[in-house]
Amino acid sequence: MNNILKFKANYFKQLFIYKINVHRWVYPVIGSVINLILGGIYCFSLYYQALQTTYNLSLVAPLVLAYSIAMLLDVVAVFIGGIVYDKKGPKLNIFVGAILLFIGHFIGWSLHAVSDWNTARWFYYIGLGMMQGLGVGLTYSVTASTVIKWFPDRPGLASGIVIFGFGIGATVLAPLIQYFLNVVGVFQTFIRVGLIYLLVLVIAGIFFKILHKTTNLTFLLIQRSALPLDFIRQHPWLI
Repeated sequence: MNNILKFKANYFKQLFIYKINVHRWVYPVIGSVINLILGGIYCFSLYYQALQTTYNLSLVAPLVLAYSIAMLLDVVAVFIGGIVYDKKGPKLNIFVGAILLFIGHFIGWSLHAVSDWNTARWFYYIGLGMMQGLGVGLTYSVTASTVIKWFPDRPGLASGIVIFGFGIGATVLAPLIQYFLNVVGVFQTFIRVGLIYLLVLVIAGIFFKILHKTTNLTFLLIQRSALPLDFIRQHPWLI
């Protein structure tokens, strides 16, 4: 009787290990998708020509300044996001980042009503510089750190999958942004890209969660590829 009870306990333990090892692979995929969307910031230069034409700018430098602002605040936001992440987990950063990115691109869309560059540039710097940089930084700060917690046995592989999304983001999004620019123009492109940010990040954020603190991480290190049936095969005395 005791042997049967031990078998059942160990069987369900093995089943739990197997479920965790299967289900945890969804988090690198979600993290990679989040980073892929964030990688769209590297497509920023696609907007320059259209904005130069719209505002009759002879130099691109005033437009590039927004990107510089975004990169600076991106770094600051990653630092702040790390502090928030330690206290609140990943969801808050992702949702706030999604909202900031949408607001930033909404401000970019609203520039269609401002024809004077001396006025429009301040909204441009705030929306596509400050808001975009803060949104990307807050969101980026949680992706790799969350996924690594699910893979104490394979942290390099897990973080590599996540960072891969950020690296390939511009390659995937550049054709889409260029298509929008050709079809609907620069200002309508801003609002469409902002909506993509909002929808993808909110949906991904709903399913993106940190490993529960009470979960025994040693379960993830023991027989990570084992199936419940493997345990049965190891105990022929039960048959």
